[in-house]
Amino acid sequence: GRDKDASQTQQHQFKSPYRDCILLAACQGNELLPTNPDLPADLFTACLTTPIKTALRWFAPRSLLQNVSVEMLDEIPGKLNDRKTPLGELN
Repeated sequence: GRDKDASQTQQHQFKSPYRDCILLAACQGNELLPTNPDLPADLFTACLTTPIKTALRWFAPRSLLQNVSVEMLDEIPGKLNDRKTPLGELN
């Protein structure tokens, strides 16, 4: 009923500020950090080694690109160092 709706609204309001955030943090050997199956397991390394691909994988589901698959993001044509190509323009 009404109490359930109010509870869900409060939970949604609490979680909303963190929806668009990536927190890179350390943990102890016996601790686990939350993961997202849509992102690489080692997000920090992915941000350093493939920043464009990682940024697109994060951005696409939160934008008008919701229907773009990960496979499509991996197949953006071009070279990173060639601005005349779509991938180069993103870089």
